[in-house]
Amino acid sequence: MTNERGNAFDLLRQVAAWMVLVSHHHSFWGQPEPPVLGSTLGGLGLGIFFSMSGYLVTCSLLDDHHLGRFVWRRALRILPAYTVMVLV
Repeated sequence: MTNERGNAFDLLRQVAAWMVLVSHHHSFWGQPEPPVLGSTLGGLGLGIFFSMSGYLVTCSLLDDHHLGRFVWRRALRILPAYTVMVLV
């Protein structure tokens, strides 16, 4: 479940995705979502996603100190899927 770098980000992403799916399951069936640690399961899953994204993007910027190249790589990662979604 880990990548070449020896971390567990893929596993954490899968756990967070399952948390969000279980959260959506409750609303799909019209049930209230039970609170978990002062939040909802979906809220905690999204918090994990946002925290990991912020950490990984910051690490990516710190690894490559050239701001223009960093922005270009981020655009190449985001814009193709964004363009498809806008067109659909």
